Amino acid sequence: MHTTSQRPRRTFRILALIAAALVVGMVAARTLVPTRPAVVAVVNLERVFNMSYIWANKLAEIEAVKQALDAELSARQDEVKRLDEELKSFKEGSAAAVKLQPKVNEAISDFTAFRQFASLKMEAARSKALRETYEEIQAVTSKFASSNGIDMVIVDDSIPKMSRGNAASTVQQISARRVLYATKQFDISADLLAALNAAFPLNPGVKEPADENNALDPSVGDNSTAAANP
Repeated sequence: MHTTSQRPRRTFRILALIAAALVVGMVAARTLVPTRPAVVAVVNLERVFNMSYIWANKLAEIEAVKQALDAELSARQDEVKRLDEELKSFKEGSAAAVKLQPKVNEAISDFTAFRQFASLKMEAARSKALRETYEEIQAVTSKFASSNGIDMVIVDDSIPKMSRGNAASTVQQISARRVLYATKQFDISADLLAALNAAFPLNPGVKEPADENNALDPSVGDNSTAAANP
């Protein structure tokens, strides 16, 4: 049986445990509070993308895929034209024309299906190139920032000019932006680009990148192919 003298001891132990927990919590909280101002830098992501060797390499790879698809598509288009010319040489409704017509239809169907496949393949190649390039830029940025005591790197989206459009599209562009102003003293684009190009040099035969290689412009390296309707 517990005596009344033991109750104060139990209460004291409980209060001691609560006090200890509060102390531990306060210490843990202090470790989470920054002890100094954050070191922040900004980057012109479009320029880093456009002038990077890795993106120039990716564009060359995309162009190689496009040329191969265009060559195959052109060959299929030529086959459709050849069969169509042969069909026209026969009298309409003749046995030879009736026999050839299914081949013409099949060639047209194959051409249309391959053109759709080529378009999807080009879109997939561009998407993959953009994703891989961005991931490498992220990795190099993380390493560069850690090595230079930078806590946060922000994309300076105040640099690109806003495109003309109606009120809705203008509001959408404004809402999508996060930076109104950033001093050039905080811009590490040139140093980051140098680090990125050192990590990923140009492949043999690939030309130096130019500003017009705008990776963030959907029309660059698009999925269009040369062949039109047969």
